[in-house]
Amino acid sequence: MIRLYFVFFIIFSLSINGQNKNTDSIQKDRTPEKIDSAYSHFVLNKWGENYLLHEFDQPNNNSLGIRQLHDSILIQRLKKLDDNTPLDLRLTSEVRNIIRYYLGRNFDFVKNIKSRSEFYFPLFESVLDQYELPLELKYIPIIESALNPRAKSKAGATGLWQFMYATGKMQGLEISSYVDQRMDPYLSTEAACRYFKKLYNLFDDWGLAIAAYNAGPGNVTKAIRNSGGKNTYWEIRPYLPKETANYIPSLISALYVMNYSGTHGIVSSDQKINYFQVDTIKAEKGIHLFDIAYLLSIDSSIIKNLNPHYKHQYVPPPKNNIPYIFYIPKNKMMAFSLVADSLYKMTFIRLQKTPLPLPWKLASGKIHVVRNGDTLGEIAEKYNIKIRDIKRWNNLRSTKIRIGQKLKI
Repeated sequence: MIRLYFVFFIIFSLSINGQNKNTDSIQKDRTPEKIDSAYSHFVLNKWGENYLLHEFDQPNNNSLGIRQLHDSILIQRLKKLDDNTPLDLRLTSEVRNIIRYYLGRNFDFVKNIKSRSEFYFPLFESVLDQYELPLELKYIPIIESALNPRAKSKAGATGLWQFMYATGKMQGLEISSYVDQRMDPYLSTEAACRYFKKLYNLFDDWGLAIAAYNAGPGNVTKAIRNSGGKNTYWEIRPYLPKETANYIPSLISALYVMNYSGTHGIVSSDQKINYFQVDTIKAEKGIHLFDIAYLLSIDSSIIKNLNPHYKHQYVPPPKNNIPYIFYIPKNKMMAFSLVADSLYKMTFIRLQKTPLPLPWKLASGKIHVVRNGDTLGEIAEKYNIKIRDIKRWNNLRSTKIRIGQKLKI
């Protein structure tokens, strides 16, 4: 959990646009669909009524210029947010600078984040509420991944909540050749909640728990010791790694920006599909997401973006009698049930013609020290392995290597 995304530029667009065509070959009773649609509309509107109500206190055309955003206004607004959360929200120079940076220069970034939040926040809130955690933790993925489920840091942290490989495994997430549940929005959120629960039980303070999420419990414990036994985030902050010292200021900034961006004239773009319009299916056999999109007339980008955790758009067959789950638009559930057998057969034929890539090999534990004249191709040939495996084991972005470099084989 070592990457801080909210203060950087790169955003990956969540393309949730779609078609709502129905297959001509499928005739069905529309009543269940209409009921589901009406209920989803009701729930979404009800959630919207309670979500950031003060965004609508002022119309967008009366937006407050960022240059006129004085500290007194920031303090007043943060106080309003602070009164409704167990987190300790306060104005610091870092908080002020980040807020002004994004509201002054990066309207498009904030607009995209707000748009994505309309899909992800109801999901986050439902799981956080289930685990009895502060709902304000839903802002963590903004600074971790810019709400991009496919985000991956240079260090290998992956997904909305930016789990490292070991941490993801410890939280029960599967990471294999075909599946990376760190990118599953629901399962990764559950894993994050379990982890936050453990961290809070360890430190009994939300500031320290959030810092530990970023830097690890060991670094927070070390900072507590170096501070002479202080027990709050703001007291131990000077003793934390630099990134973690800026982590909660970034979280506070994200919280402010998401709650008050409407008063600065930032309006999110409409989503074509929302969380309440999505349902889950247990895969009885291996099935390809593109086959589902084709036969049910769903935009393939919708299926792909709802299921980013399947690396080859392929949902494997049950493992140890436990089926994998995938997500499709709710209004396609009945259609799926009618053609499920045909879909499984389509995938079977597809894999016969175009097999999936072979599962990744694991590093053997051997180390090769690069010598003068070595190339990745020669090293791969020497050990009878593939160049791409060497690159993956050693987090190499290119084939460049240096003399003396130690490579896992």
